[in-house]
Amino acid sequence: SSSKILSEEITEKQVISSATEQEIDTARSGYKPVAEYSSILFFCLSDLANIEPMYQYSLTWFINLFIMSIEQSEKSDNLVTRLGCLNDHFLKNVYRNVCRSLFEKDKLLFSVMLTISTRP
Repeated sequence: SSSKILSEEITEKQVISSATEQEIDTARSGYKPVAEYSSILFFCLSDLANIEPMYQYSLTWFINLFIMSIEQSEKSDNLVTRLGCLNDHFLKNVYRNVCRSLFEKDKLLFSVMLTISTRP
């Protein structure tokens, strides 16, 4: 009967969907170190407002910068290499963009903040 065939098709699709969901979760969890690193960078930027109230950066700006880094950083099939490339590119991108808006006297302090915050 057609309902039995439809039921079997739905069951097959659920099995495939479950497997796909597990693959996505596994891939996503591999990128958690990049998320942690990026959050450290964001809160480092947020701390700049304590130095000078003018230094305020939006989360939207930060996310757009991150997306640019994902697109522009070196690609690799090896996850560890890819994570390193993402972190390096994003750090340089953040540093370059933020330093444009800092007073000269605060650039060294920002460099020190990034160095201390991102040390393993």
